[in-house]
Amino acid sequence: PKHWNVPGTLKVVQAIAERYKDHPAVVGFAVLGSPSATIPPQQLVQYYTAAYKAVRGAGMSAYAVTVHFSVHRRGTGELLALGFPPREMEDVVLDVTRTLQ
Repeated sequence: PKHWNVPGTLKVVQAIAERYKDHPAVVGFAVLGSPSATIPPQQLVQYYTAAYKAVRGAGMSAYAVTVHFSVHRRGTGELLALGFPPREMEDVVLDVTRTLQ
């Protein structure tokens, strides 16, 4: 969406990662809740790449914390077609939410 403050969102992700990087109860970090279907896949990949770097750069290691990328109801096809997640990203999950109706 045009009103999504990506730099601000990344600052929040980094602050949370810095705050909880050594907390033993934190084993996963979802860097975005349910992304809007209006976000172009390329923009989502750019954000997820930057968020991953922010999390790992803050000291949350792949050994201790899995980074979750929500694809919500859009499925994984669009992101996988763009080569996301790349092999160098360690301990990540594409989180697909399905709603039963």
